[in-house]
Amino acid sequence: MRPIFVILCTISACLLLNSCTRSIKSHIPDGSLSISVRPAAQQDTKGTGRVQWHPADKKIIVLFGYGFNTEPFIQDMLDKLESQYGTAKNNGLIVPLIFPDDFKHSGRERISLLTDYLEGLSIGGIILLGAPENTHAVISKLMAAYDKTLPFPVFSLFPQDDVLGTEYISDFILDAVHSSKITDETNLDDEHIITKDISSLLISAINYLRLDGQPLKYDVFLGDYVQLFAKSVGIIHRYVDTETGIQAGNHFILE
Repeated sequence: MRPIFVILCTISACLLLNSCTRSIKSHIPDGSLSISVRPAAQQDTKGTGRVQWHPADKKIIVLFGYGFNTEPFIQDMLDKLESQYGTAKNNGLIVPLIFPDDFKHSGRERISLLTDYLEGLSIGGIILLGAPENTHAVISKLMAAYDKTLPFPVFSLFPQDDVLGTEYISDFILDAVHSSKITDETNLDDEHIITKDISSLLISAINYLRLDGQPLKYDVFLGDYVQLFAKSVGIIHRYVDTETGIQAGNHFILE
């Protein structure tokens, strides 16, 4: 009887472990590509209904820039991030920064202040949403401090910054409308066209940074990774420069 009882307990434990951690597998033959969707927080067992997150030493910086800085959108996203991961003010995972509100100095908007926010932090990754002009220059200076190779990923989602500069500082760019279509008459404070499911896209990116945190490899499988992040929003394809016909290695467009 005892051996049977032990076997049953072992099987139950394996099933429980399998249900707690799931992975999204790609179609890559060896199955090596996966993004964990294990939640960052667990339900409070005391019956309060509140989600409990864990303190984090490494921080994930989320910059809310053009198209993602309207008050309703920001409030909704901050509520979700606070409940699932906690924010840095409470020793949580996320450092939310809002452009231009958090980047004003002497009456001017300065994205260069980003370096002040990053100083002294243990960084697990940076996510740029609607990055404003010259964000790439700030990240480039940060790269110089790490001998041009950052030990953490930088994900650029729908940037409004220089294309080539953003490609240089990012593990990948996910875009909807090429930035060259943005003119001086464009109201960049208007709500971005891609907000219908940005929360799930953002959370997928955060979960990768939280559970893996390694810079993505610049190889033929990069597009598979980005498609996993973007699966709730649409299908991606690589960006092709209309003037040169050159296909970008880490720049992707949503169909």
